Amino acid sequence: MIRNAFPFSPIFRVFKKIKRKLETNFYKRFKKIGGPGIVVEIDESKFGKVKYHRGHKVEGVWVFGLVERTEKRKIFLIKVDDRKKATLESILKKYVHKESIIHSDCWKAYNSLSEYFSESCGKLPTP
Repeated sequence: MIRNAFPFSPIFRVFKKIKRKLETNFYKRFKKIGGPGIVVEIDESKFGKVKYHRGHKVEGVWVFGLVERTEKRKIFLIKVDDRKKATLESILKKYVHKESIIHSDCWKAYNSLSEYFSESCGKLPTP
């Protein structure tokens, strides 16, 4: 039963606190990506374990990604609890420069982005 005792150990709790502080400091200090005329591609994906049954609800975590289309290819990934319009818009307004050009898959939650950013809803390139 050593496996069950580990998550309750004092060392584990200390590392968990350190991890939370590092995450908080990272997101507070992150500078906005994009800028005047710079394209920022946005999309969300669900990461989880897929079993043998297709078409069923997959348990996992939603991740919202932002990539600057420049030589630097700055990237920003954040775990989100949901894909609601308000959640995604608040992240974009906080981490993307207002004069950026947003390229997305034109999902309905992105419909009002042109009100805040210079352009939006351009199609993502197909691989």
